[in-house]
Amino acid sequence: MAAIAELNWKEHENNTGSFEQLRSPVPRPGAPEHITQIEVRKNGESESTQSFPVGRVIVGRSPDNEVYIKSKYVSRHHAQLISDDDGCLIEDLNSTNGIYLGEQRIKKYRMQS
Repeated sequence: MAAIAELNWKEHENNTGSFEQLRSPVPRPGAPEHITQIEVRKNGESESTQSFPVGRVIVGRSPDNEVYIKSKYVSRHHAQLISDDDGCLIEDLNSTNGIYLGEQRIKKYRMQS
């Protein structure tokens, strides 16, 4: 919800005339505290693995990001991961080089758990 406030996000109707109500993540008893895990790899080798709680994680070249990647191919604020009880969504933040799923450039994708 902090990310929603920070982005000043407002719900709106899409072209079908309906919209999905944004849900607040509610921790379930016994659920893992950290549900998003990111592995940063370089040349096929793991450089680091980080775990994050429910919420938003920003990935980018700027040191103020939760996941800092020092590379000329990564934008200052490259992508965000939004985790909730249903999994994790990755979204490109209008980066120069984009994000890819295989060979396909994507803007937003709900990852499979």
